[in-house]
Amino acid sequence: MIACVLLDPASHAGKTYSLFGAEELDHEQIAKIVGDALGRPVRYEPESLESFEARLGQIGLSAHFVQHITSVYRGYQAGEFAGTNDVVEQITGRKPVSVRDYVIANRGIFQPAPQR
Repeated sequence: MIACVLLDPASHAGKTYSLFGAEELDHEQIAKIVGDALGRPVRYEPESLESFEARLGQIGLSAHFVQHITSVYRGYQAGEFAGTNDVVEQITGRKPVSVRDYVIANRGIFQPAPQR
């Protein structure tokens, strides 16, 4: 999507795009899709914003990145990302990648870290 916008910036000047995707999923549905794609159980465990923010800081992420991700968290809680649309397909001419297809294509990044 970004590459398409950058290839023709004039036609996108001043525009804001809400990117929702073709399918609206909750956390439990995403966990099930990921688990099915990986062939192992995956579960969603809710976490408070405060705990999430503290954990992000503990793993060494920059303050700017933590602020961004916690802002996304708040937006999600407020329903700002609810809904579906076809903006990605309109701009790129291609359907967005589904959660399932993304996990299958990137299976390696979802594997547990080796034990030390």
